[in-house]
Amino acid sequence: MKLNKNSKLNSFYQKFKEMHVFDDKDIDVLINKFPNVDIKNIPLAWVIPIDLFLTKCEAIAPGAITSITQKYGLIVVKITAVKNKFLLIKNIITDFINDIYHIDFDLYDDLLADINENDIILG
Repeated sequence: MKLNKNSKLNSFYQKFKEMHVFDDKDIDVLINKFPNVDIKNIPLAWVIPIDLFLTKCEAIAPGAITSITQKYGLIVVKITAVKNKFLLIKNIITDFINDIYHIDFDLYDDLLADINENDIILG
């Protein structure tokens, strides 16, 4: 599923950028704490949830998470294959996404309320 260019996503992202700090030493500390994970373009407000998420994942399946980025205000997590650990990782990811959602729930709810079937391209 992709959103059309004329969707509300750009407006959402502008609001998201205005509400968040993207240059802070705590972000650098997080990046240094997990050198094997490519962490890019995350807001300061996500540092603690990402730290907790990566700590839990590393305890269960070291090296499973390869990348965490933010695109248009949405979290993108890349995972390598994890034999026999998928359900555990999935539950941790579900909790993590809920934590991220609750930081900006008003923005996300506004975005979802503004999307209609004309905004969505399947494929």
